Amino acid sequence: MPLPALIARPGVAGVDYRLRVGFRTTTDTILGPAGYEIAAEQLAVRNPAGDARPALAVAGDKPSMSDDGELTSVSGKDFRAVFDKRTGELTALEYAGRPVLKPGKGPALNVFRAPVNNDRWAMSNWFGLGLRHLEAKAVAFTVEQTGGNTVRIAAISDYSGAKAERPVVYL
Repeated sequence: MPLPALIARPGVAGVDYRLRVGFRTTTDTILGPAGYEIAAEQLAVRNPAGDARPALAVAGDKPSMSDDGELTSVSGKDFRAVFDKRTGELTALEYAGRPVLKPGKGPALNVFRAPVNNDRWAMSNWFGLGLRHLEAKAVAFTVEQTGGNTVRIAAISDYSGAKAERPVVYL
């Protein structure tokens, strides 16, 4: 189906465009009253201006870096970010002298969800693999200060269950 109205508009480079398509009932049915949405999807639309993201411009002095063997810190005007080289995780972030994250409580991978009654077939595996208590171990950690005000930190981490446990299921 051609979408001339969307395609004719000038796009903004680096912006993600989506088309939302939904299907609604036209009459009352067992699914719901007339107008009830039974399905919907967001479809990616090609950006006529291109997908390139604009570079972020940073004003101010070049950020400074420090490394004590276990932690790498990047600081600049009004910010400080600390990365744990053992795990590859962001462990502290401060802005304008105030913590944005609780120390040691940065973003972390969480793949566990609370099980429900029909998950009994999988619960033992979830608990046995230790999915409630994942521990990260960095297998690669690089810091690169490029030209200008850019510091690139890249980490690849492996996660494993730290505390395998076996649930007791009462029927």
